[in-house]
Amino acid sequence: AVFTFPWAAGFMSGMMALTAKCCMMLLSHISEKENYAAPFTYVIVAFVLIFSVTEITLLNIGFKYFDTAIVIPIFKASIVFHNTMCGGVLMQEFFTYDSLHLWMYALGILICIGGILFMLVPKEKQMKRKIFTLTKAPTEPLILKTSHSINDDECKTV
Repeated sequence: AVFTFPWAAGFMSGMMALTAKCCMMLLSHISEKENYAAPFTYVIVAFVLIFSVTEITLLNIGFKYFDTAIVIPIFKASIVFHNTMCGGVLMQEFFTYDSLHLWMYALGILICIGGILFMLVPKEKQMKRKIFTLTKAPTEPLILKTSHSINDDECKTV
């Protein structure tokens, strides 16, 4: 459950990068009349906006339910994976690679994502400890009293 929202937000980031690149390619050929008449041009622009809003929404939902220290590494790992995949497909980089290059590329992505997620593990254990201690917390406030006699107005609530 903790991976769902940040990983999906990273996917939306990759898709937004892909459609933004398509928009830039369309803008570089803006003088051609076919681009104005084609409905696909407006669909691409609409998808950039849709992916942007969806990315931020999913990320905010992740922040609502989980700690930032957990959400951000997952989101960054997802961005690394999805942006490289979208870039490799759009720029057709994968077609020029031989099998050794493809294996090294996959290994590089696994090292990046594995390193980011490795930093997440201690934080996730800390979150479980915090949740455990919160479930063991008393429901009533604790009253601290000093050793000398005091009246009720001097008691402090924790």
